[in-house]
Amino acid sequence: MDKKEETTKDTTKPQKPSLDKTKIPEEIDVVVVNMDNVLYEGKAKSIIAPGTNGNFAVLPGHTPLFTKLEKGTLIIDVGQEKPREFTIDGGVAKINQFKAMVLIGFNEPKPIKK
Repeated sequence: MDKKEETTKDTTKPQKPSLDKTKIPEEIDVVVVNMDNVLYEGKAKSIIAPGTNGNFAVLPGHTPLFTKLEKGTLIIDVGQEKPREFTIDGGVAKINQFKAMVLIGFNEPKPIKK
């Protein structure tokens, strides 16, 4: 009798690109939401957010981070246009090398007009 070799299928999910194998992106995807609306969705060159230990900056390729946001100004640098700025009462941010998701306070943010 012939024995058939059993083959195993690779059932692992495809992984997100690693920065070791790809170049660092020039922009990061950003989504800013409150409980009712998407306030901003698009690309950004950088983000400055009010953290518990002061403001911090996020650039494309940032180390993964999950953090609480405090009351202050959230600034999204969108490149050639004027930065998008929101006064926030706090929230949370989930950040990785390619995307930043920001859930801000439960009150309607007040855009800063210059």
